[in-house]
Amino acid sequence: PTLTLDALYPVLFRLWEDRLLVSPDDVDASPVESTFMPGEVVAGTYTVIRNVQALIDTEVHVASARDGQFVALKVARSGDGGIMSRLEHEAAVLRRLGAAPVARLIALTTHGDRAVLVTEWINGLDVGAQARNLRRAASDGDDQARHELLAVCHALADAVGAVHSLGLVHGDLSPHNALVDTAGTVLLVDFGLARD
Repeated sequence: PTLTLDALYPVLFRLWEDRLLVSPDDVDASPVESTFMPGEVVAGTYTVIRNVQALIDTEVHVASARDGQFVALKVARSGDGGIMSRLEHEAAVLRRLGAAPVARLIALTTHGDRAVLVTEWINGLDVGAQARNLRRAASDGDDQARHELLAVCHALADAVGAVHSLGLVHGDLSPHNALVDTAGTVLLVDFGLARD
């Protein structure tokens, strides 16, 4: 046990130093809550339907615009300039990507002192969930599911290739940042870490 603890100490110390490991009664141990409730209007235009994700620096909501279109709102949790810069960067990347297979930029706006990135809402599953569903069906002998799984893999490769052909790297490609819509199209999201 002593050797194991000695070997783990540098890792544990780094986690504690980076505040990823905190005591249970620490304020950072409490869950991150959404700052908008369903029905609230953001940036004077978008009505929140539900929270999708709440992180320390941003939160994502599905909302409806005045014209009834569903949108995704990526909202800075504070007026911090660094977060505003990242959302401005992401908006610039989405403008540059234009017609590539990505969630289309609708607006970059503000709500009070907080930045709000508005993109089209992609109704579907992330590629990881879609792949799990198709693998399960394929293992039960469903040949169509096998073909659909291969099509999703090709569509993901094509989407990444389209971004690369425009001189950009996603920077945070993961199953959660690639969505398969109801038509089977793969679209990439979350370009906050994209770079040339």
